[in-house]
Amino acid sequence: MASLSRVPPPARGSRRRPPPCGAGALHLAAGTGKLAVCRYLVEELRVDANAIYDQATATSVPILKRTFIGNGGETPLAYAVNGANVATVRYLLDHGAHPEKADNKGFTPLHFAAEEDWVV
Repeated sequence: MASLSRVPPPARGSRRRPPPCGAGALHLAAGTGKLAVCRYLVEELRVDANAIYDQATATSVPILKRTFIGNGGETPLAYAVNGANVATVRYLLDHGAHPEKADNKGFTPLHFAAEEDWVV
């Protein structure tokens, strides 16, 4: 098993801070196509494939091709679709992710896929 290394703290006096984000580890792994991490979270740690995050902490999250502006209430599947990660989308669907689960503004991962002109 690969070892994890710690991220060094910012230099003394630095104002660099990570952006606030209410998305969980599965959301971020799905959005960036880290399939092995998704597998570990879902299969080993039993993270819910339909987990949502709180609208109060919704923010823009950089994901590979573009910045995903969260409405709050997105699932990891929505992140995977927005990140154009087909293998991760299929994995999440195979592990119980609901493509019809709407975010706080009524958009589903299917809406995001249609917006991206996905054909599967």
